[in-house]
Amino acid sequence: MRFRYLIDVDERHQVFNGVSWIYQIWTDPRLSWDPLEFNETELFVAKLTQIWWPHLIYNNDASGTFPIIGKFDTEVIDALISSNGEVSVSFPIQHITFCAISIGRFPLDSQTCSIRIAPTGVPSTILKLDRGINNGLILDAVSEEGQWNIVAGRVFAESENGSIYPDGGEVGISSILYEIDICRKPNYYTLTITFPATIIMLMSLFVFFIPCDSGERMSYIVSLVLGVMIFQLFVEETLPKVSERPLLGQYVTSIFVVQVFIVSGSVVSVCLVNKSNRRVSPPLWIRRLASFCNHCVCFSKHNTTVDSSPSGENDTMATVASPDGMVLSTNEGNHLDDSKKPGNDNNIPTDCESWRTVAGALDIILGSLSSVFIITSICLILIYTWSNTCIDYRNV
Repeated sequence: MRFRYLIDVDERHQVFNGVSWIYQIWTDPRLSWDPLEFNETELFVAKLTQIWWPHLIYNNDASGTFPIIGKFDTEVIDALISSNGEVSVSFPIQHITFCAISIGRFPLDSQTCSIRIAPTGVPSTILKLDRGINNGLILDAVSEEGQWNIVAGRVFAESENGSIYPDGGEVGISSILYEIDICRKPNYYTLTITFPATIIMLMSLFVFFIPCDSGERMSYIVSLVLGVMIFQLFVEETLPKVSERPLLGQYVTSIFVVQVFIVSGSVVSVCLVNKSNRRVSPPLWIRRLASFCNHCVCFSKHNTTVDSSPSGENDTMATVASPDGMVLSTNEGNHLDDSKKPGNDNNIPTDCESWRTVAGALDIILGSLSSVFIITSICLILIYTWSNTCIDYRNV
């Protein structure tokens, strides 16, 4: 077999479709003659329909018809007959066979597709298949294919102890197994799915720079979530419905989970900012955590140092609400000046702006966690891509 064209690999239906040239040689003693008796004629050409020829089929045929190899055009195929009875024919075939495709590493996957050829019920005592020359599989004339590279090929023939099928298989019937290793070129999926999804994941970090009281914050992050869902649907429609989760699907799903995580945190932050319109201060432990986050990340506009006074005293002073001046108007951007109250630290806000501080601290925590996860995911997918480069055997 000389493999020529790889037409298609259907991952959804797990079908391998290609075109090859078949070279068959066999010996028929009935067709031998003495060249001296026929003007030293050594060769003779006859139509394939005029002589006996082996009827072979694909045992793993996926077309549903199990056609006899070469029967599609027997009126045209010529057979070259030698004086010693050796007959040789060659013709192109299109083989549509089943191929068990593993999508665990999609789109950086490699597949091994097989073509099983066997006679139609003729026992091996009469017709026995052999691999022939060049180990039976020639790959030097493979044409370029857009999505796949041909890596290698192997041939397995019937052994002396029996058939190549497990547990004996078809007893007494010879067979040949061709295996072709192919590897996918990931450029198409990298440019259409991986790269845009990565950009969307990086853009989701900018949501933390949009003010919580701005109506554009939620619409921005929800739009990014919808974009990721489109990529996820595209991946699901491309692959077969199996329990094995592909690498690209895991990457897109992880991006979707991050987006949902950011949406949830943004909703909480907006709710906390809306609570600033109420005259209820947050608990002391929340204010301490907010002050710590703002102080560590240096996003706070004020020097927020946690006081050392007992928590009970701070809680009592924090819940005191005076209608004549404890809570100032948020529109003016003023903060409570409670430095005159005994036992209070004016560095811990206790007015309506405390909820804004808590919301800012929550954004800092979510932004930090999201940044670490996103950077780690991008580094892992880049390392895995570079370590699984598809190499064409013709370029080795």
